[in-house]
Amino acid sequence: MQDFSSKQWLYGVSVLFGVCILLFVVTELFFRFFLPQTLNPFVYDPIIGMRQRPGTFVAVTDGEVHYKHVNSAGFVDEERTKEKPSGTKRIVVLGNSFSQANQVDDDKDFASVLQAKLQSEGYSYEVLNFGIRGMSVTQQYLTLREYALAYHPDIVIFATSFFNDVADNVPQLGTPVHPFIVFENGTERFISPHNPAQGFPWSFLRNHFHVYRWAVQKYFLVKSNIKNLAARDAEHAAVTREETPLVFFETYSEKAQARSEWQEAWRISEEMLRRSKKLSEEAGANFVLFMIPNRVEIYSDDWKNLLDQSAQKFPQLKNESYNLTLPYQQASRIGENIGTLPIDPHDVFLHRAEQGERLYMPIDHHFSVRGHETVAEVLLAAFKERGLLTK
Repeated sequence: MQDFSSKQWLYGVSVLFGVCILLFVVTELFFRFFLPQTLNPFVYDPIIGMRQRPGTFVAVTDGEVHYKHVNSAGFVDEERTKEKPSGTKRIVVLGNSFSQANQVDDDKDFASVLQAKLQSEGYSYEVLNFGIRGMSVTQQYLTLREYALAYHPDIVIFATSFFNDVADNVPQLGTPVHPFIVFENGTERFISPHNPAQGFPWSFLRNHFHVYRWAVQKYFLVKSNIKNLAARDAEHAAVTREETPLVFFETYSEKAQARSEWQEAWRISEEMLRRSKKLSEEAGANFVLFMIPNRVEIYSDDWKNLLDQSAQKFPQLKNESYNLTLPYQQASRIGENIGTLPIDPHDVFLHRAEQGERLYMPIDHHFSVRGHETVAEVLLAAFKERGLLTK
């Protein structure tokens, strides 16, 4: 009797296991044929660190779902030929997550809006987006050198956030997934980026099963919606980055900025910008440096909320003095040193914020649709003022 019960139990477990496997296979086949998912949005790049996997990936921000198209070159943009169409001029955008713009639809990021505005005014221009989230100044320079120049630009926009984009230039402040160009005893050395692919089993599941990728996206959607519900009664949600890196606050601290690693990070930024300008001009393109404003620099309440929240975990933050204009003073100095007048949209952003416009996402710290529109308008006005456009 006991042997018979054991056999029944084993038989039941085997049937249950078989049914689960069958259901998984059927579900996976359904997703492959009817709801295909991009399994791994990033591919490792031994020079610039990473690019996007060509196709479509799903981005979830503040409860909103956006399907982002990635071209065959690995950038969030429409498909482009390296040869310019006859009679067409080109602008390339180098940047980070503000340029990649996972928070808005493909036609709402500032590169796309700028292209639409130019064409509506009779300018035959294409605006190519080479922005990838997390890019340092060094990576943006490498992207220009390795990829963007091959598309024969007439204008190069270096759209940089002068906080983490600077810190990620040096190993002491950045992370190993970034490539580094360091200078030691007068010698330049390239440090290859670390391949951040997860180990088994997660990388195997992500790379081979559509249903797993779908489940991960749904997890982040639910997580984002929960954050939205928590903030729904506020006039506008405060910046709620759960673990804002200390390096973020150091960007605005004169004491921190005096440290050797920060001094080196700024020195490398200047060198990479100088090289980018030289490469652009040698290719016959105008070089433009654009300062991306951080949300806390525009909305003072957001800065206070972020500092108060972060000080609960890092009490030492309250003992520091901060200057929110510090990174842009540095950027202006670099612009002067390399012979480039940066485009600074801070005054326009501050004015529109005073008018009650929300230029950033409610919870996420990146541009909203209106923020992207504002950037495109500032760039277009600056191009006209500087005489960079031709019909």
